[in-house]
Amino acid sequence: MRPRLLALAGAVLLCIFVWLAMDNPSIDHGRHGEDTYDCLAPYDTALNGADNIPGGEPDPVNDDTVAASCREAGRERFRLAAAAGIAGVVVLLGAAGTGIAGHRRTRHAGRDRRAGRV
Repeated sequence: MRPRLLALAGAVLLCIFVWLAMDNPSIDHGRHGEDTYDCLAPYDTALNGADNIPGGEPDPVNDDTVAASCREAGRERFRLAAAAGIAGVVVLLGAAGTGIAGHRRTRHAGRDRRAGRV
């Protein structure tokens, strides 16, 4: 596979990582009769232990359920983001290795032609 195509795939995976880590998930347990509730960003939930209490003020009826659902949704989304980020780094390293190997191969082939060892 061509190094540029691999680099592009790695960059796309890293963009997916950023999107998944930053995009707020929504859950179906809204408070006060709402259908959905927007949770905090997955990185905030997974890395900083955010509580995800709706509106920042306790509501004894739904808050524990909403907070628990948001924590789970945020952690799951962050796991997906981490997998995409790791895959992106691996693909970019593969692209770099393929590019370096191709460059060396081209350099050695030119040297062999000039020396008459074709």
